[in-house]
This record gives sequence, structure tokens and C-alpha cells, in this order.
Amino acid sequence: MSRYDVSPAGTRSVLAARLHESAGTPRTDDAARDLLLKGVRDVVASFIAAPPEPAADGAIVIRADEPEHLLDLVRHISDAVRPEHATFGLAVATGHPAVGSLDRAVVGADAVTTAALTALLATGLRNARVAILAPGRQPLLESLISLMLEFTDRMTERQRQIISLVRSSETQQQVAQHLGVSRQAVNQSLTSAGWQHIRRAEDTARDALAVLARERALES
Repeated sequence: MSRYDVSPAGTRSVLAARLHESAGTPRTDDAARDLLLKGVRDVVASFIAAPPEPAADGAIVIRADEPEHLLDLVRHISDAVRPEHATFGLAVATGHPAVGSLDRAVVGADAVTTAALTALLATGLRNARVAILAPGRQPLLESLISLMLEFTDRMTERQRQIISLVRSSETQQQVAQHLGVSRQAVNQSLTSAGWQHIRRAEDTARDALAVLARERALES
């Protein structure tokens, strides 16, 4: 695996992902890796610190500018690979490491990438969709993000479309006009999809990832 070019003020937060078959067996073929890479092509470049890179056994690794952006990457990839299932390993080392040289920063990034891949190996459809090392495991946060993914897996395509429009800052009335339906129909779709619960869970998970980064920064 190649090293990342990390500035001394950069964030060391890494996501690793790979696809699993319905039975829980990880896919290690090139097509699986290509599908994962497709899942991040349209992600806003401002929170990806380096291009996604291939890793062993069909996995990819991505370094994010901020640890809370790892959650956005999880969501984008999970949506893009449907109906396939992806599992994720997240590693958060520190928010803004106070390193004395570029060499130390690069070594630190390599260590976090290794941690993310180690966490990825701990996942599987039978037990977890997400594993986090920061540096220890974070079972409550892992469960929260895994449940969010399960909620999303159960959505209809119309519910996904409506939530995507809401995420793009459209109001319910604007979504209704966009789709040619009533505002009540939009509200009903959001309610049945559990949108309010998902949004709160996402806010909680982002805050928790940011806190983990700050805690690691204090330890550095």
C-alpha cells in the first residue's frame, strides 16, 4: 500500500471498506473494488484528503479531512453499492496532530490506515457492519452506525429519492413540487422511512467521531 502525503496539520482519520455477499462472505474480486470506488467518485472533494486507494483482499481505503466526514463516506458508499452490502472499518487517530515533521505525519497516516484495515477485518454481516478503532473499539458507536445502515437498507427507492432531496436542502414543499406529489405524501414517506431518527443518529455519530478525534489529539 502506498503512503499518503500528509501535511503536519492534517487529520488522521481513515475509512476502509469492502463488499460482502448476502451470506456474509467478503468479495475480493476487482469488480467489487471498482464498485466501491464508484461509490466515492461523486463525493464532495472538500472532505476527502487524498484519492481512494486499493488495498488487499478487495478493500479500498480513504482518508478524510475531518473524522465526522467518515460518516458521510459510509453513507455514500453504502447507497452506491446497493443492492450489495458493504462493511466498514473506521480509524480515528487525532483531529490535528502536533507532529514535528512531514515524515512523522506520513508514518502516522500509515499507522491509521493499518488500524482501519484491522477494524475492517472485525466486521461481517453476521455481527457488525462497522468497526471503529480510536484506538480501542467503540461498540456503542459501531452499533449506532450499523443500525443507521440497516434503516437505509430497508428504504424504498422513493423514500431514498425524497431523503436525497431533503439532504440537498430542499424543503418538503419543494420536494413535493419537484416530484409532483403532495407535501403530505412527502411527509408520510419521511416518517415511514424513519428520517427524523436517522438524522438524529447521524448528528450523534458525527459528534461522537469529532469527540474521539479531540480526545486523541489531547493524548498526542
